[in-house]
Amino acid sequence: MSIFTTSGFIGFFEDVASAARTATFTSDAFVNDAGNSFVSNVVVTAVSGTTPTLDVVLQESTDGGTNWIDRYHFPRISATTILRTPKLQRNGIAMRYVCTIAGTTPSFTFRITRNVSTDQGSLIRQFIDRTINVNSLNSTTAAFDVSNCMNLQLVANRATGGSSAPSITMQGSVDNQATWFNIGSAVTPPNPGSAAVVQSNYNITHIRGIVSSAGTGAVLGANGILLKGF
Repeated sequence: MSIFTTSGFIGFFEDVASAARTATFTSDAFVNDAGNSFVSNVVVTAVSGTTPTLDVVLQESTDGGTNWIDRYHFPRISATTILRTPKLQRNGIAMRYVCTIAGTTPSFTFRITRNVSTDQGSLIRQFIDRTINVNSLNSTTAAFDVSNCMNLQLVANRATGGSSAPSITMQGSVDNQATWFNIGSAVTPPNPGSAAVVQSNYNITHIRGIVSSAGTGAVLGANGILLKGF
């Protein structure tokens, strides 16, 4: 850790030490009690294997590590890169990272660091679902917590393939996922490409995507269905 007060910066932490990793793991949990906001950085310096992929999810706990919720999903990684979150408000008592590694003999050399600041930061939550079946009507993504976020976004990312495009509609819930309602219009991603919809002034607890028009042979892109609250 280092202390430097210019522009609100007060500390630098290495949450996951640099090492070559070949299998999925969850980092040790740590207390996030410094400053008001932070930026998490995934620094990948070497990649090998056949079609290797690395998915990193930042999780938070408000009860000291008993229960965890996803806070921020990084885009999928398949080559050397540096990815950063926006400056996020500190909410949870504890944090950890879930790192999913896939491919044939994959290896990723990377570390995860965190820059802490006294600045307020932004209440941003970002999630990526790659499991939804876009060729099945009413298939849904996982549901994600966007409590206290007033603006919502859905981005559908499609890879090359298929004879007809799916349409995806954003849905919200205000009763802890007991019922759902549509938010805004459906998006239909091109082949290949992405399509997005943004809705403002919503106060909901959970968000998801649903297939409102099934595709035929359509394939999700690397970043699937992205859902964001901010």
